[in-house]
Amino acid sequence: MTQLNDDQEQQQEEVAEAALPSSGELLRAAREQAGFTVLQVADRLRLRQQLIHDLEADRFEGQAGGTYVRGYLRAYAKLVQIPESEIMDAYKRTQGAEEATQSTMQSFSKKTSIESQDNKLMILTWIIVIVLIGSVAVFVWQQFLEDKNGANQSSAVETQQPTAAVVSNSDAEAYNNAADDWSAELQSSSELGNEEPEAITTTDASTAGTPAQLPTRGELTAAANQAAEELAETAQDLLTEAAEQVSTPAVTRAQNATNSATSLSAVEEPNLATALANNPLVFVFRGDSWVRIEDADGEPLAFGVKVQDYIMPLAGKEPYNITLGAPHLVDIYYLGEQVDLSAFAGGRVARLQVPVE
Repeated sequence: MTQLNDDQEQQQEEVAEAALPSSGELLRAAREQAGFTVLQVADRLRLRQQLIHDLEADRFEGQAGGTYVRGYLRAYAKLVQIPESEIMDAYKRTQGAEEATQSTMQSFSKKTSIESQDNKLMILTWIIVIVLIGSVAVFVWQQFLEDKNGANQSSAVETQQPTAAVVSNSDAEAYNNAADDWSAELQSSSELGNEEPEAITTTDASTAGTPAQLPTRGELTAAANQAAEELAETAQDLLTEAAEQVSTPAVTRAQNATNSATSLSAVEEPNLATALANNPLVFVFRGDSWVRIEDADGEPLAFGVKVQDYIMPLAGKEPYNITLGAPHLVDIYYLGEQVDLSAFAGGRVARLQVPVE
């Protein structure tokens, strides 16, 4: 029974409050009683006519906030001589519950917006971390491939070295056989020189009965000895040349060829002066740094980790959008002039545009 009476009293209070005039009704009635028009009120309060209409119609949705609305109501009430407490009570009856609901919704919306921004920041951070890890992995993989190729080339050189030695040994063996043959011929010549020459006579009519003059044994021996010495010197020269070829390491010859190729590559590589003369934008890396460069159309010109002592000339549609992971290790030249990067000290990531628009 007591609960029923309380409910009835609450309903009666709600009906009584609903019967009371709103703040807009009070203002309109007071204005009409004072004989003011909406335009006159707007001129005296220095407000827009539409705002006066909204206040009298209890339309507060489009206003900046409750504080401004209360200020407008106080000024209007003072102009038409309505007590401030009366107009504020009427405003609270009509708008108190609505303002509380709007405040709760705004707080929830703000919290949701902050959480959304945090999620976006977290996603962006993970993307950057993944890109950095991928760049490092690519760099390590390239180094691994280069080391592997170098090891394969060294193995190929070591494999070819015994073959070269075998060929050289074969040549030396051939030279030795030739020397043996020449020695045999020399021995035969010496034996022939030791034989007694036979007397030869001619049957020519003009020289009939006159013996022919033939070389003596000593002359034949001297000629044979001289020929043997010449053949021995020739064989010795051939053997010495073969030994020198055998003693020359194949690895040394391969290393000389590699050094020649390296020197040629170093000569053909463009230097800084050539790059500055032929390109509008040039990067010089004094240490390893991650970079991303795009032209004015958003086309990527360079991306990834660049190693120390690398000179990178670029050309594209200006302006260039540049991101540097280690700006203190990079020098940028635009049209031959060095770009000032002193603002990105302390290991900060540099984001800049060249030329600055």
